[in-house]
Amino acid sequence: MKKKRFIIVGVIALAALVYIVITAFQHGTTRYYTVSTILEQSASVAGETVRVSGGLSTITQGTGASRWQFVLSESGKDLPVVYQGIVPDAFKVGNELMVEGHLDPAGVFQAQTIITKCPSKYEPAKQ
Repeated sequence: MKKKRFIIVGVIALAALVYIVITAFQHGTTRYYTVSTILEQSASVAGETVRVSGGLSTITQGTGASRWQFVLSESGKDLPVVYQGIVPDAFKVGNELMVEGHLDPAGVFQAQTIITKCPSKYEPAKQ
């Protein structure tokens, strides 16, 4: 009888552990897209937190000192992005960016984080 109870408790504990690991993994991952793939799959990712990478093609400072509107481009496709906050030093037209946030119903990406991609080779500043 004790052996049977021990096995039942063990199975329940193992099932609870598996459930916790699966739930944590699902909530701890963020999907990664390029501009063209997120535009193709916009209906399925709307409202979901994702990461998108592309080249910074235009920048417009919005109303307020820390509101930015810019466009990420890749393969001839453009994704409008809105960001509220301080931008990194490498936030310049032509640089590669990765933004994290969500796509709103109007097709504008609401960024919460901006990450600039580092060049593969650093060079000293020209004097």
